[in-house]
Amino acid sequence: MPDDGDTSRDRARELIEAWLRRLRPEPGTTAVVHTQRMSPSKNLAKATRPVPLEALTTDKLWPKLFAEASGYQSVLIGLHRADTPHPHAGVALQGPIQLFRRAVFEPTLNCALWMLDHQTVHRALGASPEATIDLFETWLASVDPLQAWVTRAAWIPQFDSWEDFAQTLYEGAATVDWFRSMTDDFAAGGRISMARRLRFVAPKLWLDESLMREVDRAALEEVAALRQRRRATEIELFPGRSLAELETALAPLLPDIRQAWITRRSC
Repeated sequence: MPDDGDTSRDRARELIEAWLRRLRPEPGTTAVVHTQRMSPSKNLAKATRPVPLEALTTDKLWPKLFAEASGYQSVLIGLHRADTPHPHAGVALQGPIQLFRRAVFEPTLNCALWMLDHQTVHRALGASPEATIDLFETWLASVDPLQAWVTRAAWIPQFDSWEDFAQTLYEGAATVDWFRSMTDDFAAGGRISMARRLRFVAPKLWLDESLMREVDRAALEEVAALRQRRRATEIELFPGRSLAELETALAPLLPDIRQAWITRRSC
Protein backbone atom coordinates (compact mmCIF):
# COMPACT_ATOMS: atom_id res chain seq x y z
CA MET A 1 0.00 0.00 0.00
CA PRO A 2 1.08 3.63 -0.24
CA ASP A 3 2.64 4.55 3.09
CA ASP A 4 0.67 7.46 4.53
CA GLY A 5 1.79 7.11 8.12
CA ASP A 6 -0.50 5.94 10.87
CA THR A 7 -3.50 5.60 8.53
CA SER A 8 -1.98 2.80 6.46
CA ARG A 9 -0.53 1.15 9.56
CA ASP A 10 -3.95 1.18 11.19
CA ARG A 11 -5.38 -0.58 8.15
CA ALA A 12 -2.62 -3.20 8.28
CA ARG A 13 -3.31 -3.69 11.98
CA GLU A 14 -6.99 -4.33 11.17
CA LEU A 15 -6.03 -7.12 8.77
CA ILE A 16 -3.56 -8.77 11.14
CA GLU A 17 -5.87 -8.60 14.15
CA ALA A 18 -8.81 -9.97 12.12
CA TRP A 19 -6.66 -12.94 11.07
CA LEU A 20 -5.42 -13.59 14.60
CA ARG A 21 -9.01 -13.54 15.91
CA ARG A 22 -9.96 -16.28 13.45
CA LEU A 23 -7.24 -18.64 14.60
CA ARG A 24 -7.96 -21.44 17.05
CA PRO A 25 -4.37 -22.42 17.80
CA GLU A 26 -3.08 -25.31 19.84
CA PRO A 27 -2.33 -24.48 23.50
CA GLY A 28 1.18 -23.24 24.01
CA THR A 29 1.51 -21.54 20.61
CA THR A 30 4.02 -18.71 20.81
CA ALA A 31 4.33 -15.56 18.70
CA VAL A 32 7.97 -14.57 18.18
CA VAL A 33 8.15 -10.87 17.32
CA HIS A 34 11.20 -9.64 15.39
CA THR A 35 11.61 -5.88 14.92
CA GLN A 36 14.09 -3.57 13.22
CA ARG A 37 14.43 0.18 13.35
CA MET A 38 17.15 2.75 12.88
CA SER A 39 17.95 4.66 16.05
CA PRO A 40 18.51 8.46 16.08
CA SER A 41 22.23 7.72 16.45
CA LYS A 42 22.12 5.74 13.15
CA ASN A 43 22.53 2.37 14.84
CA LEU A 44 20.38 -0.52 13.67
CA ALA A 45 18.28 -1.66 16.60
CA LYS A 46 17.01 -5.24 16.35
CA ALA A 47 14.92 -7.08 18.91
CA THR A 48 13.31 -10.50 19.23
CA ARG A 49 10.64 -11.17 21.81
CA PRO A 50 8.49 -14.29 22.34
CA VAL A 51 4.94 -13.66 23.51
CA PRO A 52 2.20 -16.23 24.23
CA LEU A 53 -0.10 -15.97 21.24
CA GLU A 54 -3.20 -15.47 23.38
CA ALA A 55 -1.57 -12.40 24.97
CA LEU A 56 -0.09 -10.89 21.79
CA THR A 57 -2.71 -8.25 20.99
CA THR A 58 -3.12 -7.19 24.62
CA ASP A 59 0.62 -6.89 25.27
CA LYS A 60 1.86 -3.31 25.74
CA LEU A 61 4.19 -3.79 22.76
CA TRP A 62 1.34 -4.44 20.33
CA PRO A 63 0.11 -0.87 19.60
CA LYS A 64 3.72 0.34 19.36
CA LEU A 65 4.37 -2.05 16.47
CA PHE A 66 1.89 -0.11 14.32
CA ALA A 67 2.66 3.46 15.42
CA GLU A 68 4.69 5.48 12.92
CA ALA A 69 6.32 7.33 15.82
CA SER A 70 7.85 4.05 17.04
CA GLY A 71 10.02 3.98 13.94
CA TYR A 72 9.76 0.25 13.22
CA GLN A 73 10.75 -0.44 9.63
CA SER A 74 10.25 -4.21 9.90
CA VAL A 75 7.87 -6.17 12.09
CA LEU A 76 8.00 -9.91 11.44
CA ILE A 77 5.91 -12.25 13.60
CA GLY A 78 6.26 -16.02 13.43
CA LEU A 79 3.86 -18.43 15.12
CA HIS A 80 5.61 -21.40 16.74
CA ARG A 81 4.22 -24.65 18.07
CA ALA A 82 5.65 -25.76 21.38
CA ASP A 83 7.53 -28.71 19.87
CA THR A 84 9.03 -27.07 16.74
CA PRO A 85 11.92 -24.61 16.34
CA HIS A 86 10.60 -22.91 13.20
CA PRO A 87 7.43 -20.89 12.60
CA HIS A 88 4.55 -22.47 10.70
CA ALA A 89 2.65 -19.24 10.02
CA GLY A 90 3.09 -15.54 10.47
CA VAL A 91 2.78 -11.97 9.30
CA ALA A 92 5.10 -9.35 7.85
CA LEU A 93 4.77 -5.58 8.08
CA GLN A 94 7.58 -3.57 6.49
CA GLY A 95 7.87 0.12 5.69
CA PRO A 96 10.24 2.13 3.48
CA ILE A 97 14.01 2.36 3.82
CA GLN A 98 15.33 5.89 4.25
CA LEU A 99 18.80 7.15 3.35
CA PHE A 100 19.83 10.74 4.03
CA ARG A 101 16.31 11.33 5.38
CA ARG A 102 14.73 10.38 2.06
CA ALA A 103 12.94 7.19 1.11
CA VAL A 104 14.92 5.10 -1.38
CA PHE A 105 11.75 3.51 -2.68
CA GLU A 106 8.40 5.15 -3.18
CA PRO A 107 7.03 5.14 0.40
CA THR A 108 5.09 1.91 0.65
CA LEU A 109 3.90 -0.37 3.43
CA ASN A 110 4.24 -4.08 2.62
CA CYS A 111 1.86 -6.37 4.47
CA ALA A 112 1.63 -10.17 4.20
CA LEU A 113 -0.03 -13.16 5.83
CA TRP A 114 1.45 -16.62 5.33
CA MET A 115 1.06 -20.19 6.51
CA LEU A 116 2.51 -23.58 5.61
CA ASP A 117 -0.05 -25.40 3.51
CA HIS A 118 -0.14 -28.73 5.33
CA GLN A 119 -2.93 -30.45 7.24
CA THR A 120 -0.90 -30.59 10.45
CA VAL A 121 -0.48 -26.82 10.31
CA HIS A 122 -4.15 -26.27 9.51
CA ARG A 123 -5.06 -28.28 12.61
CA ALA A 124 -2.46 -26.52 14.75
CA LEU A 125 -3.85 -23.12 13.77
CA GLY A 126 -7.51 -24.04 13.59
CA ALA A 127 -7.59 -22.28 10.23
CA SER A 128 -7.27 -23.06 6.53
CA PRO A 129 -5.55 -21.25 3.66
CA GLU A 130 -8.95 -20.72 2.07
CA ALA A 131 -10.23 -18.85 5.14
CA THR A 132 -7.08 -16.73 5.19
CA ILE A 133 -7.46 -15.90 1.50
CA ASP A 134 -11.12 -14.93 1.99
CA LEU A 135 -10.16 -12.61 4.81
CA PHE A 136 -7.33 -11.07 2.78
CA GLU A 137 -9.56 -10.46 -0.25
CA THR A 138 -12.27 -8.87 1.88
CA TRP A 139 -9.68 -6.55 3.39
CA LEU A 140 -8.21 -5.70 -0.03
CA ALA A 141 -11.64 -4.56 -1.18
CA SER A 142 -11.51 -1.82 1.47
CA VAL A 143 -8.04 -0.43 0.67
CA ASP A 144 -6.21 0.75 -2.44
CA PRO A 145 -3.14 -1.47 -2.89
CA LEU A 146 -0.42 -0.66 -5.40
CA GLN A 147 -0.18 -4.39 -6.06
CA ALA A 148 -1.12 -7.60 -4.28
CA TRP A 149 -1.24 -11.31 -4.92
CA VAL A 150 -2.31 -14.66 -3.50
CA THR A 151 -0.07 -17.61 -4.27
CA ARG A 152 1.49 -20.86 -3.13
CA ALA A 153 5.28 -20.67 -3.07
CA ALA A 154 8.29 -21.96 -1.14
CA TRP A 155 8.86 -18.51 0.32
CA ILE A 156 8.13 -16.77 3.60
CA PRO A 157 7.24 -13.21 2.58
CA GLN A 158 9.96 -10.77 3.55
CA PHE A 159 10.62 -7.49 1.82
CA ASP A 160 13.32 -4.82 1.99
CA SER A 161 14.91 -4.25 5.37
CA TRP A 162 17.92 -2.36 6.65
CA GLU A 163 19.98 -5.52 6.22
CA ASP A 164 18.86 -6.56 2.75
CA PHE A 165 17.23 -5.22 -0.39
CA ALA A 166 15.06 -8.30 -0.72
CA GLN A 167 13.69 -9.81 -3.91
CA THR A 168 10.63 -11.96 -4.28
CA LEU A 169 11.10 -15.45 -5.71
CA TYR A 170 9.81 -14.16 -9.03
CA GLU A 171 12.32 -11.32 -9.18
CA GLY A 172 15.07 -13.72 -8.16
CA ALA A 173 14.30 -15.88 -11.21
CA ALA A 174 15.42 -13.04 -13.49
CA THR A 175 18.96 -12.00 -14.31
CA VAL A 176 17.96 -8.36 -13.82
CA ASP A 177 19.89 -6.55 -11.09
CA TRP A 178 16.87 -4.65 -9.80
CA PHE A 179 18.81 -2.38 -7.47
CA ARG A 180 21.48 -1.39 -10.01
CA SER A 181 18.94 -0.90 -12.79
CA MET A 182 17.06 1.66 -10.73
CA THR A 183 19.85 3.65 -9.11
CA ASP A 184 19.81 6.17 -11.96
CA ASP A 185 16.30 7.21 -10.95
CA PHE A 186 17.41 7.76 -7.37
CA ALA A 187 20.59 9.63 -8.36
CA ALA A 188 18.51 11.95 -10.52
CA GLY A 189 16.49 12.98 -7.50
CA GLY A 190 13.59 10.58 -7.95
CA ARG A 191 12.55 7.48 -6.06
CA ILE A 192 12.36 3.85 -7.08
CA SER A 193 8.66 3.27 -7.73
CA MET A 194 6.44 0.29 -7.12
CA ALA A 195 4.12 1.80 -9.74
CA ARG A 196 6.41 0.75 -12.61
CA ARG A 197 7.08 -2.92 -11.99
CA LEU A 198 5.28 -6.03 -10.82
CA ARG A 199 7.01 -8.07 -8.12
CA PHE A 200 5.18 -11.38 -8.57
CA VAL A 201 2.96 -13.21 -11.06
CA ALA A 202 0.27 -15.40 -9.51
CA PRO A 203 -3.06 -16.88 -10.63
CA LYS A 204 -4.79 -14.11 -8.69
CA LEU A 205 -3.41 -10.63 -8.28
CA TRP A 206 -4.39 -6.99 -8.02
CA LEU A 207 -2.89 -4.02 -9.89
CA ASP A 208 -3.51 -0.36 -9.27
CA GLU A 209 -4.33 2.14 -12.01
CA SER A 210 -0.73 3.09 -12.76
CA LEU A 211 0.26 -0.52 -13.45
CA MET A 212 -2.88 -1.25 -15.49
CA ARG A 213 -2.10 1.67 -17.79
CA GLU A 214 1.09 -0.12 -18.90
CA VAL A 215 -0.59 -3.31 -20.15
CA ASP A 216 -2.89 -4.20 -23.04
CA ARG A 217 -6.22 -4.73 -21.27
CA ALA A 218 -7.73 -6.61 -24.21
CA ALA A 219 -4.84 -9.10 -24.21
CA LEU A 220 -5.21 -9.54 -20.47
CA GLU A 221 -8.95 -10.21 -20.78
CA GLU A 222 -8.23 -13.12 -23.11
CA VAL A 223 -6.56 -15.11 -20.32
CA ALA A 224 -8.05 -13.72 -17.10
CA ALA A 225 -11.21 -12.32 -15.55
CA LEU A 226 -10.89 -8.65 -14.63
CA ARG A 227 -12.95 -6.97 -11.91
CA GLN A 228 -12.67 -3.40 -10.70
CA ARG A 229 -12.11 -3.09 -6.92
CA ARG A 230 -12.02 0.61 -6.05
CA ARG A 231 -8.78 1.87 -7.65
CA ALA A 232 -7.35 -1.61 -8.16
CA THR A 233 -8.14 -4.24 -10.79
CA GLU A 234 -8.51 -7.84 -9.62
CA ILE A 235 -7.04 -10.29 -12.13
CA GLU A 236 -7.92 -14.00 -11.91
CA LEU A 237 -6.49 -16.49 -14.38
CA PHE A 238 -9.14 -18.46 -16.29
CA PRO A 239 -9.25 -22.23 -15.67
CA GLY A 240 -7.23 -23.97 -18.34
CA ARG A 241 -5.04 -20.94 -19.08
CA SER A 242 -1.40 -20.95 -18.01
CA LEU A 243 0.78 -18.61 -15.98
CA ALA A 244 2.97 -18.34 -19.08
CA GLU A 245 0.04 -16.79 -20.95
CA LEU A 246 -0.56 -14.41 -18.06
CA GLU A 247 3.13 -13.48 -18.10
CA THR A 248 2.87 -12.63 -21.79
CA ALA A 249 -0.07 -10.32 -21.14
CA LEU A 250 1.80 -8.64 -18.28
CA ALA A 251 5.12 -8.46 -20.16
CA PRO A 252 5.45 -4.64 -20.04
CA LEU A 253 5.67 -4.85 -16.23
CA LEU A 254 8.12 -7.76 -16.01
CA PRO A 255 11.76 -8.63 -16.53
CA ASP A 256 12.50 -11.19 -19.23
CA ILE A 257 11.95 -14.22 -16.98
CA ARG A 258 12.00 -16.72 -19.84
CA GLN A 259 15.35 -15.47 -21.13
CA ALA A 260 16.73 -15.63 -17.59
CA TRP A 261 15.60 -19.26 -17.32
CA ILE A 262 17.23 -20.14 -20.64
CA THR A 263 20.44 -18.43 -19.53
CA ARG A 264 20.55 -20.34 -16.27
CA ARG A 265 19.78 -23.68 -17.93
CA SER A 266 22.66 -23.14 -20.38
CA CYS A 267 25.24 -22.24 -17.72
